[in-house]
Amino acid sequence: MKFFYFISVFFISIVAVAQNDNSNTNKQPDFTYDNTVNSTKKLDTLRTYNVDLYETSTPFGIKYTANGKEITKKQYDEFKWYWTSVDACTPCQLRTFDEENNLMYEAFQYENCLCGDYVSYYKDGSKKVIGQFMPNPTTSWENIKQQNFCNRKTGAWKYFLPNGTIEKVEEYKNGVLVNVSKGNSELMPSENKSFKFRKNVVNKK
Repeated sequence: MKFFYFISVFFISIVAVAQNDNSNTNKQPDFTYDNTVNSTKKLDTLRTYNVDLYETSTPFGIKYTANGKEITKKQYDEFKWYWTSVDACTPCQLRTFDEENNLMYEAFQYENCLCGDYVSYYKDGSKKVIGQFMPNPTTSWENIKQQNFCNRKTGAWKYFLPNGTIEKVEEYKNGVLVNVSKGNSELMPSENKSFKFRKNVVNKK
């Protein structure tokens, strides 16, 4: 009788653990929005990851990697889930991270159409590049790829060295590079720290 009771308890415990494992496996990340940058949130602020994901069969099961580094299946599923943020960007401020959760760059865009301020970062969080893509010249987002403004650089693009000084400045007009000049180390540290995004994915006439 005691033996039967032990077997019953053991079986119930296994079933409970299995159910917990399944619920954890099927659980989606509990947030897509990241409100740490834009507290007023005039535009949605979404999070995504720039990672190359691979599944490889091995004699010991499936191996999951992100940018060549082995990760858990849970991490793999979360990275893959966050990729959908690009499709939800209509428009938004998209913040892109690497596999170690370092912020790589943030940009205003509509789906994969870059159409406003852009900043990329070194791994220590200091700014690497500051620039702007041409904003939407209308209030409509229909047929945006035919409107000839997507992913076209405009104005000054500033490239920083890791110490915070500027390396060079590129000047663009309607997506065309018109001038390149060397940086002025006396101007950049304060600008590097004080830059803030503008809400200008749409031109105001």
